Amino acid sequence: MERIKVTYDGDMKTTATCGKSQIALRTDNSPESNASGATYTPVDMFVTSLGACMLSIMGMMVSRRGIDISGATVAMDYTSDDATHRVTSVTATFRFPGIELSD
Repeated sequence: MERIKVTYDGDMKTTATCGKSQIALRTDNSPESNASGATYTPVDMFVTSLGACMLSIMGMMVSRRGIDISGATVAMDYTSDDATHRVTSVTATFRFPGIELSD
């Protein structure tokens, strides 16, 4: 099991490290929350991880059929409730440039 450690750095900023790589990932809240917005917000990371997960699963599944979807993108848009800051909707738009796919 991989362990992710998240540390609160103050001023609505965090630093996370993951498993063996120990690569640091920093977050900041948005200017709407009186923060600098200098990096991804935690909500941005949530939506980003959803998009990355979808493309990774798609890549894994199509590789079994000998299809390479390298270069595919997903543009993620989200809305959140102003009062609770909860994500209320996520829209994903996929693009597969130069890749011929049938139904």
